[in-house]
Amino acid sequence: AVASLSSVQIGALTSAQLAALSSDQLQALTATQLRGLNSAQLASLSTDDLNALTSSQFQALGSAQIAALTSQQLHALESEDFAALSSSQLRGMETRDLAALDSADLAVLSATQLAGLSSAQMRALATEALTGLATDTVAALGTAQIAGLTTAQIAGLSTEQLNSLTS
Repeated sequence: AVASLSSVQIGALTSAQLAALSSDQLQALTATQLRGLNSAQLASLSTDDLNALTSSQFQALGSAQIAALTSQQLHALESEDFAALSSSQLRGMETRDLAALDSADLAVLSATQLAGLSSAQMRALATEALTGLATDTVAALGTAQIAGLTTAQIAGLSTEQLNSLTS
């Protein structure tokens, strides 16, 4: 039973062995076991394998593990998986990966989650994707984050989003 493997044993699995696990086996992995996965193992998971993980399993992954996911893997994640990520997990994402997020992905993120993004990371977000941010989330953006937005990103915000910005 996969559930009886330690995090060290999970970390010793080859990419092929990990890929051979069924969706049910992947969902049975505990937070401790998931933290045993290394970057190469996570990068080797198919998008179907990643989508088999629950939101609570995504919460268990470390920032470095989230950063190890490819743009293709991140793009294939469901919005509820993004909603489960912490601000430090988002902060660990590469700008190229943040650029792949769409409006549905951003729509589920809270101000607390976005608080850790740098100005460079904010600049990397697609203009169209920013339309997904709730007005209260836009209102909570920090000065450095707002300053990091490009003129195209600012121009792409809705009237409601712009009005939510405080002085």
